[in-house]
Amino acid sequence: MLTAFLPRSRLCAAFFWMAALAAMWLAPATGARADDPFVSCGAIDIGYSDSGVEMQCRMGKATTGWGQAWRQTLVVTGRGYVLWFVHLKATPTSYIDIEDATSVALRIGRKLLRSTPAVSPHDAVAGFDIATFSGSPADNPQAEARCFAFIGYANEYPPGASNPTGYKSAYLGVYCAGEADANSDDNIALVLGNLRLPSQ
Repeated sequence: MLTAFLPRSRLCAAFFWMAALAAMWLAPATGARADDPFVSCGAIDIGYSDSGVEMQCRMGKATTGWGQAWRQTLVVTGRGYVLWFVHLKATPTSYIDIEDATSVALRIGRKLLRSTPAVSPHDAVAGFDIATFSGSPADNPQAEARCFAFIGYANEYPPGASNPTGYKSAYLGVYCAGEADANSDDNIALVLGNLRLPSQ
């Protein structure tokens, strides 16, 4: 499993920040919105492999880059961790702006944590740009969340460009846990290895 069971005291504290992230529907394009309808998780193109987890899935439309995109959001609540994972797929005449993991971490960290987090860049893993951050959740200052943000792209736009304007698909998210090794190299590789992406 990705993370061990937390001691009861740490597990109780973890629920505060896990619930905060799981309930956080961010805007604009790269986050879910509260009005994105819930759907069956079998109806979206992304997934996550771990046993004994709870998953919530939503689907909606986003404004991105130039035009529109479909937004699929998966929130996984596991034993001591939460994963927020988004797939953006541009409509045929649209593209998705390029963003790095540091800006994803800053945007989400400002909402999740008590203060703007110090974000550290990380080497790319499995084709994803990575940034790590940590801090106390906004609604539970006694807890400590260790997190990493990730973002990756597929299908450059325009096709074959040496410097693409954007991409047709983007995959991004944040993983947070109370474990000391939550944003370690090994755990990042394990989490990303459990993501299910659509075939291109």
